[in-house]
Amino acid sequence: SPDKTYGLSKVVLEFLAKMAYEKHQLKSVIYRPFSGYGMDQATSYPFSNLLKLVREAHSDSIEVWGSGKQVRDFLYIKDFIDGIFYFMDKIDNSDIVNLGTGIGTSFEELVTKMCSIVHPTRKFEIKARIEQPEGCFYRVADITKMNSMGFYPKYNLEEGIKDSIKLLEY
Repeated sequence: SPDKTYGLSKVVLEFLAKMAYEKHQLKSVIYRPFSGYGMDQATSYPFSNLLKLVREAHSDSIEVWGSGKQVRDFLYIKDFIDGIFYFMDKIDNSDIVNLGTGIGTSFEELVTKMCSIVHPTRKFEIKARIEQPEGCFYRVADITKMNSMGFYPKYNLEEGIKDSIKLLEY
């Protein structure tokens, strides 16, 4: 299954980075970004795909894969880039840092926010496509370490959606 293969490959690479540091002092930091989104993102990613569906909505319903209740921690690309630069000189021992907001948002909530921003005067029904896969049900960052080292994302989801609307091209 792709999710298992993807997860296993990340664990193996993190293990190899730790070994490279322990045996050869190869300096690195391991970033674990959570559900990044933003301008120029391919519509094969959930955020961009849903934003495209909302922007181009001709009916009063939007379909989401799975139950729509699956939860993600959406991190705006500008915060992700800032996090990379912030930690690259603070961690050099192959230690791990989660990059996220620590805030869980379901796909239903995401689409509702998008609809209220893109079409503020229209009401939409969100339809679950339960025959489609939904992946991991809950994926939200533990941001304790990130915050304890002084990094906090600057963009909330609404600001990121508004910025993405201006900059995404389909």
